[in-house]
Amino acid sequence: MAQIVLSTTNLINIEEITYKYTITFHQQAEDGYGMIDTDSLKKMQDTGAALTVVDAKNPGEYQEMHLQGAINIPDKKFSEKSNQLPADKSVKIIFYCNSGGRSYNTCRKLMELSYQDINQALFADWKEAGLPIDRS
Repeated sequence: MAQIVLSTTNLINIEEITYKYTITFHQQAEDGYGMIDTDSLKKMQDTGAALTVVDAKNPGEYQEMHLQGAINIPDKKFSEKSNQLPADKSVKIIFYCNSGGRSYNTCRKLMELSYQDINQALFADWKEAGLPIDRS
């Protein structure tokens, strides 16, 4: 059993953490929510798949840089801006922010509205891969 020593009195069981993370992710995926990698998202965009891409960053960050075709619905303005989302709740929606916190919160709000195909991506991964970014 792999363990990491944090101090002389605290031990972390790596298998237990991995197991808990895996169970949590699969439960989320079964609930209609899941992570999407940059390659899959890029392929969907390139093939013209029916999807809505939503940037959950604040408006200044969105203006600085965002994915092509993304709309901006900041996490803190979700209730004001959610009217921009498709009325069809079966459409694939992909939320992203820089590191995942704001887009995760927004995905959870969307689940409460009964959207069925919600995904989360990370903008940091997109930038790191050198994929196209709009600047406006």
